[in-house]
Parts: sequence; structure tokens; C-alpha cells
Amino acid sequence: MRQIEPRHIRRDGDGRMLLDFGTNFSGWLRLTGRAPAGTQLIIRMGEAAAADGQVDPVTNKGARGINSYTFRGEGTETWHPRFSYQGLRYAQIETPTRLPEDLQVVGEVVHSDCPMRGSFHSGHDGLNPLFAMATRTIESNITGLLHDCPQRDERQGWLADAHAVTPYVLTSFDVLPLYRKWLRDMVAIQNPQTHLRWSSTAPPSPRYLSRPPRHRSRHRIEKVLREIPQADSVYTAACTIVAWQYYEETGEPGHLEHYYPLIADYLGVMSRRDDFPILQSGWHGDHAAMGWTMQPPAAKTPVDLVASAVFLNELRIAGAMASILGRESDARQWDELARRSAAGIAARFYDRSAGSFASQGADGMAIDFGFAPPQERARVIAALAADVRGRGNHLTSGVVTTPSVLRALSENGHHQAAYDAITAPGEPGFLWWIDKGYTTFTEHIVSNWPDTSRNQPAWALIFDWFTRHVAGIRPTAAGYATVTIAPNLPCGLEWIDVTIETVRGPIHVRAERSEGGTTRHQARVDAAIEVLPQGPAPTGR
Repeated sequence: MRQIEPRHIRRDGDGRMLLDFGTNFSGWLRLTGRAPAGTQLIIRMGEAAAADGQVDPVTNKGARGINSYTFRGEGTETWHPRFSYQGLRYAQIETPTRLPEDLQVVGEVVHSDCPMRGSFHSGHDGLNPLFAMATRTIESNITGLLHDCPQRDERQGWLADAHAVTPYVLTSFDVLPLYRKWLRDMVAIQNPQTHLRWSSTAPPSPRYLSRPPRHRSRHRIEKVLREIPQADSVYTAACTIVAWQYYEETGEPGHLEHYYPLIADYLGVMSRRDDFPILQSGWHGDHAAMGWTMQPPAAKTPVDLVASAVFLNELRIAGAMASILGRESDARQWDELARRSAAGIAARFYDRSAGSFASQGADGMAIDFGFAPPQERARVIAALAADVRGRGNHLTSGVVTTPSVLRALSENGHHQAAYDAITAPGEPGFLWWIDKGYTTFTEHIVSNWPDTSRNQPAWALIFDWFTRHVAGIRPTAAGYATVTIAPNLPCGLEWIDVTIETVRGPIHVRAERSEGGTTRHQARVDAAIEVLPQGPAPTGR
């Protein structure tokens, strides 16, 4: 917990105190003052403010964002909420009588004890404040799990957000105990009788268990289990993907033995569905896709393509898990199902005349997850890069597919296009947040979605790309037993300085562009990690 002072305080003519803390945060207000017994303060909070400085609750949705305190009248009193917290930047305090003249207000930033371990500095003026925004956003959304926003009537552990941003969170925050608990929550959404996963959030919330258009209504859990035995498979894939991401990060013995049987049961049932390999089990699709705001709007990635591709990724992960566990028969089974899945997706969605799967997100997944026909890979990669360039270096993908888009570009000869997409000015884009004066990441990177959350962590996923593809820190064995360090600075980025925290200790890399345009770097590995020779040898071992 830490305290922040309001950046601006003023009292309007109606006796209200209006406060701007200068940054979005998660926590509460601490009030200190003296007033007669029975004086009641009403505190309204939100992420937005109207032109006159009053709180605009537009992004709170159904949450009231209101606290109240009644003075005892016994000298100086100090109070803050003890059973709840809010997400806010702005607050207004009012009373039916008269505000105390000596009222003091501070904000207290509250989150789980998961301190920041990583660091990021670069020669790009926009990326450094963007990283600070990412840090504030993650901190604001760590309260027993990684949830989606602190200010509105939601605060859920949405699972597609989870598998998108987890690689960054695991290397930048001390969150392993929290993730061990959260993985248990994910396991709990799998029905032990049917082996299907019945919630898109973990822990589950009755409010969000049924599919649209009824997803805002409240349902008894047993009714949902009868009506919708499988939740959105793109979201519930976190039960497989995050378990694998955690294993890759830690290499913990026994981790796969615990989770693999549950994953195998689920994948077995889903792969026997009549709709396999084109799964009709998703409805959110590529959440928060950016392209719909463009003129003309970009092609959307089909919902059933997203669901099928994510399931293919789960099959490949299951095959890797089975091989590690020595279950070679299982591994062959998953590999065969993955082959059928990839072939089915390509047959259904690939447009051979265009050399594309019709959207950036689809093309990125086709390369990243391996369902682009081998003889067509070069055309798909070229189509992806051309679409990014043709849109002024803007991405059209959403939270689910953007990691694949960035990897596909960087690993197939278009590293510069990936960097230019992240640093492109204007809307939609990441640096556009800074132009708008936001201090944390929003859910939707668009201006015409007024009630979008202004404090949502999923888009922090871009900094995992900087770690692995620009700083070039890549584990080659689970738990960082071995790594390669091979920085690759794109044009326009003169230097980068990155530290990540592994289970074996920190890795620090600083890379600079030489006068000839090549990249030179220094690395410090203060841990029992073997650095493989895919680049200049690190120093300070």
C-alpha cells in the first residue's frame, strides 16, 4: 500500500470538493477532519470527469462508486473503507450541511503483495511512459487474482485476458503464489462428470455464466450447467494455456502431473464433438479487436476460426506435456488430432486466391499455431505484413490474436513491421493512450466506446514481445535452465534496457545500435542459468 496526494483540489460554489489524483489507481480514499456529530460526507468516485470537474460515472457501468461517512463529532477523525475498494482517478465529496474546512484527503493504492520485479527503459520517448502505464494497470488489477478492471460492476478473472497477458506478468511481478491459487480456481470450473469447462471467468460468477444476449442477467449456477455445459472455449483455454505458461516459467516438478490429466479429459471430450475441428464453442471471438473502427472497417476474424485455432494450440500444448511426462502414446494422439485440426481450419478458412485467412488476427494465428498450409506460409506472412503496412502500420487484431500477430511478424522477416505497429501514432494504437492523457491501459483502444474500462491489463501483453523479440531474452528450457540472449533492435529504437525476474534470478540486458546499424549488447545473468551461444557471450555471470 502507498499513498498518493491529489494533484488538483478545488471547491465549487455548491460546497463540493473536487479532486483529481492525476492517475488511475485501485484502492480507497482516506479522510481526516473534524465536524459536528451526524455530519455525513458522500464520496463519489470514477475514472472520468465532466468539464466542470464533477465525477462522470460513465465507465463505472452498474457500480455506484459511492462511499459515505458520518462523523461521530469526537475531535479529529480518520476513516477509509475496510470492506471494499474502488478504481478511480477523480472524486467529489459533498454533504447536505457544510464540508469541514480542515478536511484532508489522500488516496491509498491497494493491491495484493505482488511487487514489481522487472524493468524497461528505451530510447523511444513514448515507450517509457507506456511501460509505466502497464505497471500501474497490472497493480490496479491484482487483488487475489488478475482481474479485468477495478472500477465497474465486474472485477472478474476473465480467462482470455489471462492467457494473453500472463507471460508478461510472470516475468515482471512476484506473482507465483497468486497464480498457484488462480490455477486452482481454473481447475474448479471443469465439471468432474462431463469434463467440460462451464465458466469464462475464474472464480466463476453467476452473472457472467450464460452466453449473450443474456450474459448480463443473473442465473443460478445449476441452471447454467444444464443449459450451457461448455463456456466460451477461447476463454476456458486458459486452463490449459496458463498451466503451460506457468510450467515454462517455473519448471516445477509435479506441476504437469497435476494438471495434465484434467487437460487430457477436457480435450478428449471436445475433440469428439460433431463440430470438430471447426468448433462452434466461442462467442466473444477476438475480444477488443481494433479494426472495426477503421474506415473502411477491417475484416473481423471469424469467431469459429478463433475458437478452432485456440483449441489447436491446446492440442499442441497437450502433446508437449505428454512428451515431457513420458506418455508417448498420448503425445502421438494429440499430435494426430492437431494435424487434423490444422488441416480442417485451413480447408475451411484459407482463401487461396488472396493468400490470406482474411484478417490480421487470422493470418497471425495461422503462422503462429501452424495451420497455414506449408506451401502457402510465405504468402500468408506477406499478406499479414502488407495489411499492417497498408493501414498505416495499425493493427486490427484484438487481445486474443495480437500476440500471434506480433510473433508471426517478428519471427518471419517482418520484425520492423511489428515494432512500427506498436509505436504507430494515432487511433487505434498504443501511443494514442498517451495523447489522450490516459494513465492506465483501456479495454478498447478507440475513442467512440465511451464506457470502456480505462484500467484493464490485457494489452500489457505487448511488453512480453519487447522482452523476447527486442531484448531477445528467450528461455530454451522450462524454468529458465537455459536461455538465449539475442537482442534485435528495429530501426527507430537506438537502445533498450530490460530486466526480468526468473525463478533462478534476474536477467538484465542492455542493447544499443552501433554507428553501422548493427546491434551490440551486454547481458548480466545473476543466476544459475546457462546462456546458450546464439549471440555474443554475456558478461557478469
